Amino acid sequence: MLVACQQAVLAAGWLVAVMVMRADRRAALHWAGYAAATGLSLLVFVTSSRPDGEAVRAVGNVLAALGVLLLYRGVRRFAGHNPGWSNYLAALGVVTAVAWLGMRHEYVALRVGVVAGLLCVLCWLTAWEIRLYARDQLRLRWGALLALPLFLGSLVFAARCLNAAWAPAQMVAEITANRSLNTGSALMFLVTGLVFHLALAALVASRLMAELSRLSRHDGLTELLNRRAMEEQLEQEARRAARTGNAFAILMLDVDHFKAINDTHGHAAGDSALRYLAALLRSQMRDVDFVGRVGGEEFLALLPESSVAQGMTAAQRIRDALLQHPHEWQGKPLPFTVSTGIAAWQGHPDRIDLLMRRADAALYRAKSLGRDRFETHGAAEAHLGPGPALKV
Repeated sequence: MLVACQQAVLAAGWLVAVMVMRADRRAALHWAGYAAATGLSLLVFVTSSRPDGEAVRAVGNVLAALGVLLLYRGVRRFAGHNPGWSNYLAALGVVTAVAWLGMRHEYVALRVGVVAGLLCVLCWLTAWEIRLYARDQLRLRWGALLALPLFLGSLVFAARCLNAAWAPAQMVAEITANRSLNTGSALMFLVTGLVFHLALAALVASRLMAELSRLSRHDGLTELLNRRAMEEQLEQEARRAARTGNAFAILMLDVDHFKAINDTHGHAAGDSALRYLAALLRSQMRDVDFVGRVGGEEFLALLPESSVAQGMTAAQRIRDALLQHPHEWQGKPLPFTVSTGIAAWQGHPDRIDLLMRRADAALYRAKSLGRDRFETHGAAEAHLGPGPALKV
């Protein structure tokens, strides 16, 4: 009864979470169902203490299996999967059939063994899903700890399954009599049931913290790194360059005549142009490069282990992509160009602020020489790509 009350409270808690977890309402609803079904199964077991209560205990087994199935499916939905119902309903159908067969005294151990085995597998699969999500999506070093309670729970159910297989007579006697096995199981479920829900809550909190961390480092409009994150990345690259002796280059890009886009077509069009440029930059840069939005229409690209010449190649590639694939707004062409300033790390005693000033000076020169071009620090000539310059 104590464990059942605990599960009822936890079910109510997840129902409250359904109202506040907008992106994960279905997962929270599954977990509320898991707690409710588990609590109901325990209430059913409380009423089945009589020797002829096998039918009632069979219903409790089905409810317990339903609860863990909902737990597993909720974790999969939380991890971004969209699982169908067919496999889960098939598993529940098998449990129901075995429970119906197990109402006969000679098949009680079979029922207990099959249900415990299924719960073991489901707990293990749930734990594995949590571990993969924590490692691959949340990037948590200690993510396996979130899955540990469910791994341990799977071992408990495995032990119960083995006990039913190796000592069926003893198992039936313990179930039909109110002996230490059932008392110990109740205490075990009191602890593990709470720990399971704490693991789920920790999973939700971990993703919330990861999302807050991501938002603190990324620009809300373009999803690129923000200025602070780019400055941190520059500092890291400078320290790495000091260790390895390899230089790196940066590209400072600015959208030409951006104010005219906003004034003529509206700020929504300007935001669309910035998002388009951000996506284009991501597609044109290498996997090892970093791109961020450091101002209103100003972007910064960091190219590790690159020279000024390689920076010029990247700038030309970006310009060509804008020429070949102009931006569209509301089904109509809305082309724009960018001016780019390029600078490279010069080693000790160079500094990040000096590097940024050189790139900014090169960008200013590209603007003053007609825009839609890229310039390098200290260059005397402008660098124009092939094809006519586009004007907004």
